[in-house]
This record gives sequence, C-alpha cells and structure tokens, in this order.
Amino acid sequence: MAKLYFLPRSALKARAFALRFAWALEGAVVSVTFWLLRRMPLPKAQRFGARFFRWLGPRTPVAGKLLRNLAIIHPDADLPALRKEAESSFAALGQAVAELAHSDQICADPERFCEFVIDPASAPVLSDPKAPAVLITAHVGPWTYTNLIAAWGQFPLSILYAPESNPRVRAAFLRLRSALPVTLIPRDNSMRGLLRALGKGQKVGLASDVRLDSGAALPFFGYPMLTNTVPGRLALRANCPLIPLRAERLGPGRFRITAEAPLDPGLAHQPMEDRVQHLAVQVLQTYERWIRQAPSEWMAMARRWPKALELEALARAAARDHAA
Repeated sequence: MAKLYFLPRSALKARAFALRFAWALEGAVVSVTFWLLRRMPLPKAQRFGARFFRWLGPRTPVAGKLLRNLAIIHPDADLPALRKEAESSFAALGQAVAELAHSDQICADPERFCEFVIDPASAPVLSDPKAPAVLITAHVGPWTYTNLIAAWGQFPLSILYAPESNPRVRAAFLRLRSALPVTLIPRDNSMRGLLRALGKGQKVGLASDVRLDSGAALPFFGYPMLTNTVPGRLALRANCPLIPLRAERLGPGRFRITAEAPLDPGLAHQPMEDRVQHLAVQVLQTYERWIRQAPSEWMAMARRWPKALELEALARAAARDHAA
C-alpha cells in the first residue's frame, strides 16, 4: 500500500504524477537529512536528530496515531502528559535515524560502540554458528543494532524487513542497512526463505511488534491486539529456540545489546497451535515489559489496536485534562 511519511495523506488521492512528486520530495528530504547527519560525529548527530524530530514529529500525520497508542499504555495520563511523552518518542526516533546514518561506522567496530549481555541459557546457541535460532526484537530504542549480535557470535543472520513504500526512501534506507552484518529478506512471501535459512542451521531475525490485519487476538497492555505468530511458528517448525533481543542506549554513541533467555516452547505433546499461541503470549509480555521500562523509546507511530479503542483512550485522557 502506498504510504507517505510526513506529507498529508490527502496526497495519496492525487493523480499519479502528483504522488510521484510527493515521493520525490520526501526522498530528497530523507537523503539530505542522512547526508547532514553523516557529516556530524555520532553523539552530535544523535542530539541533532532528537531535537529536529522532537520539533517535526508533532507536525506529521503520524502524531495522532502515536498519541492514541500512548493513551493506551498510559491509561491514567492526561492530554498534556501524553503530548510531552509523544515529543520524547519523536526525539527517540530522531536518535534512531541519526544512528542509522552512522551504520557503516557502528557496524565496522561493534565492540567500540556496544556492550553485549548474553543470558547463559542463550549463550551456547548464539556462540554456535551452526545452531539455528529465531531472534526477535521490538521497535524499542536503537532496535536496528540488535542485528550486531551476528557480529558478536560470528554467525550468518537473515532478517525480515518491510520495504518502504516510497521507492526513493527505500533506496536510501537499503544503502544504510547494507552495512549491517545480515542478509535482508523482504517481508512479503518470506516464510519459505526463513525456513530455508533455519534448515541450513542459520539464525533468522524479526521485529514482530507491529499490528497485523489478521492473526491471533492476544492481550497487549490489557487489550486484545491482532498478533504476529510467525516467530513462534518458525521456532517450533525448525525445533529451535526463540530468543528475545533488546537494544538500549547507554549514552551518546554507546549501546547495550541484551540476549535474554529463550522463551518457553511448551510441551512437545501439546497441539501445535496451542504452543504457537503460548509463545506469542510470551513475546507480547516481553515487549510490554520493555515498553513499560522505557515508554518513550517505543516507536508506536502506527496503529496497534482497533481505532475505536484508541480513540476512547484518548478521549478519556482529554476528559481528565478538562476536569483538571
């Protein structure tokens, strides 16, 4: 589906040539932003990206979606508090963009920029380049650099990604992602490629906190959300562990990559679908824990729950503000 990132959605209804112009304009802005960020030292780029996106974000079409999502995860907050949290979320996104602009520098010397914390239960698998595993993360903090676990363990890693709709933006992001020590697999029709990699004894990675148009409705922050069950399904079909990876910012130009213990796959005699849902619930619980610890670090700029539910949460926040 066609998508615009910071231009009004009404541009999508324009004629084809107008949409191409809108894409070209966005592509130029993205390219110039990356060019500028790459010419700054990483800590300065992070500060600049945070300030710029803190200003820009609330003026973009995704600001409303972010406010609604924040109203869900902060059920007792009023509207001004949510807006302040949204500014912090956009600032975190600006840091992530700045960090991606420096991907070649960071990926060339991971130990200089990152510390790795590996749970003892996951260490044997991550230290074995021939042991298959499904690695998952959420769009929290500097999530892109969870992929540096492949450099730590010296193993091949194939990751799933969603190509940007705008072809010019897509090209800019692909150039920067090419520095990552991974093989990129487009999201559409990807199941076979992921299973093939696992069958070869390789590891695959997914950021699975996005909402789907279909899937199991499982609780997330107390409300049912259509949930991606692919990670658990892959792990069970390949008979390999499902390991959560988290990335955190420790300060300017410094990151922590944590590999947590593998999730519980359930009992072998249980039906496959029961085990898939068992793993999916644990995945959501893991993501919820990360987000509660650093809510402004979650890139919640797309719809996660039914829109009516999000609007109700936002209306309650507005009512609290009015009552105060």
